[in-house]
Amino acid sequence: MRKRMPAMAGALALIGCAALAVAQTPPAPPKPGPEVKKLGAFVGKWTSEGEMKPGPMGPGGKVTGTDSCEWISGGFGVMCRENGSMPGAAKMVAMGMMGYDSESKMYTYHEVDSMGEVVTSQGKVDGDTWTWESDSKVNGQTMHTKYTMKFTSKDAHDYKFEMGPNENSMSVIMEGTEKRAMTMPPSPPKKN
Repeated sequence: MRKRMPAMAGALALIGCAALAVAQTPPAPPKPGPEVKKLGAFVGKWTSEGEMKPGPMGPGGKVTGTDSCEWISGGFGVMCRENGSMPGAAKMVAMGMMGYDSESKMYTYHEVDSMGEVVTSQGKVDGDTWTWESDSKVNGQTMHTKYTMKFTSKDAHDYKFEMGPNENSMSVIMEGTEKRAMTMPPSPPKKN
């Protein structure tokens, strides 16, 4: 009987260690939810062209650009590198990041560009239309901006950029079309 007790004690110790190891296994990392996956609409390489209206942003004329957007942060965000030209201005380069804030139930967009501007917008999606809004300073005056993107297909959308002193007195500053030149994976990358 004494010979069996050490063997049983050893077996019980092994079982206890295994149970402890299982209990201490870290939880699986979170996975992007359906709201985050909607950002896949922007992933890919895009070309844009449009028309700027004469006004506070410049003399007006043709605008062109390219964007390259990819998933980042384990599929919880999208980063876009942008290059563009506007009439009367030097070529512009910008870096932007989009994500979904589950606390506020809003999409977020943060951008820094080569003109020294920093833009933070909040967005929402309604069917095939995305709307991004922010308040920013233009020539020392606070202006409300709205950027609306209406998808006409999975690879194209029309855009409209509006600005004014407040939400009720905005003017269209720029309108155009953006087309996806190259499709990338539509859903967040899988973790290895």
